[in-house]
Amino acid sequence: MFYWRDSLLKKIKMGLINAEGGDGDKGGGDGGDTGVPDWAKTMPETVQGWDEVKNSDSSEKFWDQMSNQRSRLGRSITIPGEDAGKEDWDTFHGKLTKQVPGLMPKPDLEDDDARSALYGSLGRPDKPDGYAIPEVKVEGYDDAIDMTQAEEFRNIAHKVGLNGSQFDQIVTAVTTANVQAGHKAAEENIAAHKELKKEWGEDYNRRMSLATNIAKLTDAPEGLYNALKEGRGAPQDYKWLFEIASRFKGEGKNLSDDKNDKNVSMTPDEASTKINEIKNNKQHPYWDKSLPGHNDAVKRMTDLYKLKSAGG
Repeated sequence: MFYWRDSLLKKIKMGLINAEGGDGDKGGGDGGDTGVPDWAKTMPETVQGWDEVKNSDSSEKFWDQMSNQRSRLGRSITIPGEDAGKEDWDTFHGKLTKQVPGLMPKPDLEDDDARSALYGSLGRPDKPDGYAIPEVKVEGYDDAIDMTQAEEFRNIAHKVGLNGSQFDQIVTAVTTANVQAGHKAAEENIAAHKELKKEWGEDYNRRMSLATNIAKLTDAPEGLYNALKEGRGAPQDYKWLFEIASRFKGEGKNLSDDKNDKNVSMTPDEASTKINEIKNNKQHPYWDKSLPGHNDAVKRMTDLYKLKSAGG
């Protein structure tokens, strides 16, 4: 560009280029106002039509514009053509991101390397163990929280490209939800056992033990057996196992595995039913002191009331 400029000025000074024969003078006449400033009429016809010429009222302003354009061209980046290979495109992207740091090229998500590079640029650690396990605090829950699942989640997080902040937020949200759900389930289980205790009355502990023994003798899954043994089992499981024990009682092997086992006591509801039966039967020995068995009937009635009151 500067070479052309110097050569052009030299020719103008030497008189090798002038207005004679130039644009507007060819073919005779002055051709009217062409919009070309006087200072540029000695320049080549093709140059005289440039907007940079028409917008400049002096040669100095024209050359300033050309100098600025040359500077911009020096900073310009050429877009690779359709025949360009990966190396040319990588070079182009490198120049582009250097000039515009906030610009991010769209990668080929089918390419493992390109996808991995994208995840890395977004903050994914180099390896799964680069994720820091957050310290999760759940309101209303003071026990230590098991973060084993969060540690196992590291591999998945790294595979899908999570950055550290995303990992932290997901782990915190999921852990909090799990703890709250577990806490709620425990409270509901406690309430359900209170109801079961009312239903079974004084025989609650014995029936619980009997159900747990049945689970052990029938090779129940270890997790279920441990929960039953620790009193954390679901009430419906205890009732189901107790029913099994009742059916097999006295048939072949004693599935309760309790040598001192006695007949199962009545529940409060059963006791209440039996009390009403005796009350409604005026021929029962309970009502007549002269009848044999009266004293036993009175004692039986007393025991029934105790069983009924055990339900609260």
